[in-house]
Amino acid sequence: MVLDMYDLHPNTHCRNEPDGGTLLDGVEQFFAVDVPDGFQEKWKAALGHVAATSGKRDRLPVRDKHFLKPGLVSQFMNWGQSKRRMRPWLGLGDDDWPCPVSVYDRAAFARALPVFKIIVSGSVVLAHEDPGQILVHVMRRPDAFLNSWYNRYVIRSGRRPETLFAESEPVRTRVLAHYGADPAPFETYSLQKLLESELWLWRYTNDRLYGLKGSPRYLPLIYDDIRKNPVETAEAIYRHAGLDYDQALLDRHAHMEKRIFANKHSTTVPEDAIAAAIDMVCQDTGLPL
Repeated sequence: MVLDMYDLHPNTHCRNEPDGGTLLDGVEQFFAVDVPDGFQEKWKAALGHVAATSGKRDRLPVRDKHFLKPGLVSQFMNWGQSKRRMRPWLGLGDDDWPCPVSVYDRAAFARALPVFKIIVSGSVVLAHEDPGQILVHVMRRPDAFLNSWYNRYVIRSGRRPETLFAESEPVRTRVLAHYGADPAPFETYSLQKLLESELWLWRYTNDRLYGLKGSPRYLPLIYDDIRKNPVETAEAIYRHAGLDYDQALLDRHAHMEKRIFANKHSTTVPEDAIAAAIDMVCQDTGLPL
């Protein structure tokens, strides 16, 4: 949602979850306490590469940007990069590809602000040491998070929840140790333990990010507040990023709520299971939720 707000600005280049592909392989860190040798240099190099590319997760075709070239060729290539079956014919990759020079004016594109929606929290905590990077942290209520996570990673992906539970074991074990929680109840799969497992990861992620509060380059936002106040949120993130804006641009955000939230989740996790997971995991978090 915040990425959509940035994407409405004419001077941004937005990438949606580039760490879901291969561009950040080798520099992703879930645990912010693990600082690999040369992390900052590798991270900057990886983000530089991400900033010069587009990908299938991005909002395509690109619209209303200062760096878009005029003309039919540019319009066709811009449209074509949004079509999976067209990309091979245009010499573009399937997952990520260099931004086409036939679509983007290089000088204007170089002046655009790169904006990345990043999944892996430890990396952005470590990268926050770089004064050239800012961070917007969107927090969701734990019940809303669990419903969203279950629909995305279980329902829509078609993956077995038992498999997801098993795959999360190495990370879960470290997170439980971080909080001094007993790992024994997680030796056997159940829906309840799956929800608690993901909620422990949710807590660790948000705790680590919220630990940056007080930094002028860190902006915490609450998901429900964004829904209620999209115009105020847009003004806050533009001001935080140093982006120019006028009232006409802000007014475009007043109608975003209907578009972004039109698709409801197909499955709702039982409320009693969510409530039990929250009781087990979310006591005294210190988060502003």
